[in-house]
Amino acid sequence: MSYEKVAEVILKKYFHIKQGERLFVITDTARGFTGKVSHSVFDCANSENIDSELIRQRAIDSGPCDEKVKKVFEELKKGDCVFICLNHKLGSLYPFFEKGLRSFIRQKGARFASMTGLLSLKKEREHDLVNMLLFDTEQMRKAGNALKELLSSGNDFEIKGIGGTKISCSISNRRAWFNSGKFDKPGTGGNLPAGDVMIFPVEDSVNGKAVIDISVKIGPETVGTKKIVMKIENGVIKDISGDSDIVEKMQEDLDHFAMINERSGMKPDAIRTIAEFGIGLVPGRTIGINITDEKLLGVAHVANGNNFGRGGRNKCRGHREHLFWLEWFRIDDKKVTPKAIYNL
Repeated sequence: MSYEKVAEVILKKYFHIKQGERLFVITDTARGFTGKVSHSVFDCANSENIDSELIRQRAIDSGPCDEKVKKVFEELKKGDCVFICLNHKLGSLYPFFEKGLRSFIRQKGARFASMTGLLSLKKEREHDLVNMLLFDTEQMRKAGNALKELLSSGNDFEIKGIGGTKISCSISNRRAWFNSGKFDKPGTGGNLPAGDVMIFPVEDSVNGKAVIDISVKIGPETVGTKKIVMKIENGVIKDISGDSDIVEKMQEDLDHFAMINERSGMKPDAIRTIAEFGIGLVPGRTIGINITDEKLLGVAHVANGNNFGRGGRNKCRGHREHLFWLEWFRIDDKKVTPKAIYNL
C-alpha cells in the first residue's frame, strides 16, 4: 500500500506546502494505518526540506488536549500546517484557549487537516480509505463547487433516501459549505478525506422523517444500523425509533448534551435541532467510520446540534451526524441523483 503516495497528496494537493513553512504532525501511535500515514507525512516533508516536527500525544477519548499539543498550538505562526492523524481524539482546546480547533486555527492564520477516530478501522478496509484519499482532487472540487453554488442560491430543499428518508425545508439565504480539501490559505482546514457539501437549513422549517440505514453517531462511536427512524417537526427531533439499544444510547447522548447546554446557559434542547444536511462526493465503499463514510458518493447525512459559525443560527454544545443512502435531493425545481452530481 502506497503510504508515500498518500503523504505526497496530503502535502502537495491538500496543504500545497512549500519550503519556508512549518509542519507539525500530531499522532497517538506508531503502529498500524494511523502510525504509518503519520510517519510517511513526516518523512515526506523532511525529504522536501520542510521544517517538520512529529508529536506523539497520549490516547484521548474525552477531556482536554495533551500538554505537548497545547505547547504546539501556543507556538503556531501564520502559515504553519498541522496534520492531525489519530486513533482517538485530539482533545479539547477550550480549557486552555477558550476556542475550538477551527476558531483557533483561523485566529492564528495556520492551516490544518485531520483524520481522527481511526482505531476502529479494519485492516481490510485500509485500501478503501487510501483510495478515497487519492481520488482526483480537481474533479471532486469542480463538482463540489458547482453543488455548493446551487445550494447557496436555492430556496427550497427536499431530500429522499433509498430507505425511506424524506425531509423538506427552507434553505433561503443560507450559504452552503464545501470541504474541498484545499487548505492552502491561512485559517483554512478540515477533515480528510475531503469531499462533502453541507447546507444549513432554516432551523424551524425542517419537517419529515430521517431513516438512518448506514450509521449513527453516539459520542465517539460510529454505530452501524439498518433502520433508525427520526421524526422531525418544525426543526426538532420529536421521536426516535428502531433498535432499542441504539435508541437508548442516542437518547442518553442527547440528554447528556442537554445537561451540558443548560449548565452553559444555552437552550438544553438545542441539541435536538436539525443543523445540517450533507452530500458526499467521493466514489468508494463504506469503512464503518462516520466522518469518512459521509464523504462517499451516494451517502447523505442529517445532523443535529450546533451549526453556529458555518451559516446556521443554532448555537449549542454537541453535533451529531447520521448517515443514510441517498436516492435524490431537490433544490427548488432541480432534482439531482448521486450519478448526476458530476454533471452539474
